[in-house]
Amino acid sequence: MGSTVSDMVAHARTQVRNISAAEVSEALEAGPVTLVDLRGPGEIEREGRVPGALRVPRGVHGGER
Repeated sequence: MGSTVSDMVAHARTQVRNISAAEVSEALEAGPVTLVDLRGPGEIEREGRVPGALRVPRGVHGGER
């Protein structure tokens, strides 16, 4: 039997690390990075965009807050 969406999301979460704003700043200074913005459209509207970030709203990958 194949993996369920929940299994795939659980596996992805083991491969991705959430970092603080300070860690983002340090990483940007250290060299090329890929920022993934998981916020939904309402959050982006309220809080603003992250320049250069790849936008993948949570609903696209099945993650929940």
